[in-house]
Amino acid sequence: MRKIAVDIEDKISELMMVLDIDIAHLQESLLRLNDLRMLVVKRDNDKLGKLLMTIEASTNSHKENEQRRQRICQYLAEAAGTGSKYATLADIEQMIDGPMKLEFNRRRLKLKVLASEVKNDYLSASMLLADCARVNRMLLDGIFGGGKGREISYSANGSAKRENNINFMSMEL
Repeated sequence: MRKIAVDIEDKISELMMVLDIDIAHLQESLLRLNDLRMLVVKRDNDKLGKLLMTIEASTNSHKENEQRRQRICQYLAEAAGTGSKYATLADIEQMIDGPMKLEFNRRRLKLKVLASEVKNDYLSASMLLADCARVNRMLLDGIFGGGKGREISYSANGSAKRENNINFMSMEL
């Protein structure tokens, strides 16, 4: 029985290291979202391309940490007999006593706050990008015919009829 308790404690210590990596990843994500918004506003395409490649590489490397966390949570769920496939961080916190519980709780709460901040920043960045797309569409519509050709009407049987006789740009001189 003591062997199982020591093994669970080792897994929880390993999980805390994984959570530290998750915290660092979320903090980096916040910085990158801020950089993304800044570069979009500045229209710095070169740096924006590099940032997007960095984000992709970071996401791919973080998948390994996510899998490691899932394996540990699955092991702890089986060891505790929770009946579910994975133990949540709140479930795991209930398994711990003493100073380790305080450290685990600190990490869990930090992750919760950071996840909320990332969600809000992501929403902000996506709204900025949507507004940029809307403004670009309006500019193109103003330059090339006010959106003509985008009109769609529907017949009684539901088939779409598009106005196709308006060119995007005249090739005649």
